[in-house]
Amino acid sequence: MTHKRSTGAIVALAKKKREETAQQVEQAIKQLIKKNERINFNSVSCEAEVSKSYLYSHPEFRERIETLRKQQQQQVKSPKAVKRQLYLGETIHS
Repeated sequence: MTHKRSTGAIVALAKKKREETAQQVEQAIKQLIKKNERINFNSVSCEAEVSKSYLYSHPEFRERIETLRKQQQQQVKSPKAVKRQLYLGETIHS
């Protein structure tokens, strides 16, 4: 006598877990933006309680984090740039 294995429940549970994890990452990114904190793989993985390898292996999260990180880096001026502006008498806009 052979038994049929029902994998439907397992597949549904895995799908639910994937969706919940994706929501955790989205929520973490939103919270970091709201708190005006740095966006990078470390900060998102800590806030979302997921591994960095999870973030790197999901292209949609990887691209989003890299884009946000670049945007933040462009907004932040280095101390050297600020000193240069002060020395040249330019106004500083943050």
